[in-house]
Amino acid sequence: MSDTARPHPIHRVGFDLSPLALAASPGVRRAALELWRALGSRAATRDGLCFVPLGARRDDHPTVWRQWTLPGTVRRLGLDGVHTTVSALPLRARVPLVQTVHEVPWRTRSNADADSNENTDRRHRYWARTRRARATVVPSERTAAALRAERGANAPGIEVVPWGVGAPFTTVALAPRPTQPPYFLVVGGTRPKKRLDRALAALARCEAARRHELVVTGALDDAARAYVERCLSGARDFGSAARLRPVGHVDDRALAELMAGADATLGVSDSEGFGLGALESAATGTPSVVAANSAEAEAAGPDALCFDPALADLAGAIAAALDRAVELAPNARADLARAARARTWDRAAERVAAIWCTLLR
Repeated sequence: MSDTARPHPIHRVGFDLSPLALAASPGVRRAALELWRALGSRAATRDGLCFVPLGARRDDHPTVWRQWTLPGTVRRLGLDGVHTTVSALPLRARVPLVQTVHEVPWRTRSNADADSNENTDRRHRYWARTRRARATVVPSERTAAALRAERGANAPGIEVVPWGVGAPFTTVALAPRPTQPPYFLVVGGTRPKKRLDRALAALARCEAARRHELVVTGALDDAARAYVERCLSGARDFGSAARLRPVGHVDDRALAELMAGADATLGVSDSEGFGLGALESAATGTPSVVAANSAEAEAAGPDALCFDPALADLAGAIAAALDRAVELAPNARADLARAARARTWDRAAERVAAIWCTLLR
């Protein structure tokens, strides 16, 4: 057999699926699952890579699993590398490591708000700064720039792999207009980082959307209910509190249908690493109202309805973008969905595979 005809040696890379069982945001869980599905469906003979799932149990302690259980599994299975879907690394695993940094919120948020300081603790900062990984995957150029600012402008090994979008967001039918009653949507809006208070303030300022409700998804545990009530207390002063409609946690199918029926989704937080919801919303034909030059604007593409987050009248700027969404033509929504649906998880998986091919060759 000639050298050119020899098959690739098979390299087995463990893929971290711990976000499916341990504490993680819905976006991180979805990114881990969808990327695994795309990587797991690849034929190993294409480039000599075989990805092996590494899952945790719900009762596992995150640190014990990552620093003790996971390295033992790597040795037992004889793996050649580990791809983590979060920033934390299994430091005792004696194989090449690739980490994922979804966002660097202490670098990108515009206001220090005690309610919205999610993922800014010392532990998250340590893993973002560490250089123990051979490569670091980030989902956007915005996050890459923030991470370079954290590690140094010439920090090596930062690889941008934009996330993709798949079913049910790519298969849901585009909703007819107008939807009754008309509404805007805030995905995960019961989390303080999503800044529901800003969305309610903007809703009160809309001119073309005076009848719109604000539908909010997200868990409604005691902490979330307390946060929503604080937002409502402020909203009562400017008259939009009665238009809020929390619907609690919804599954992906219901979320896709809510997105398709909305006139716009709102992404008004101070920090997002990618803005998966903006891309998923676009895939359903619904535009996103997002801050200019943000990761969400990068994810949503050129058809995002952007506002300037530096304006003194922030509520007015967001309201103006919401009014533009109401006037968007149906054919523009179809074009938006078509462009977004071309950004697949398979494309993200090929980029991840290319990173590993370079590391293991």
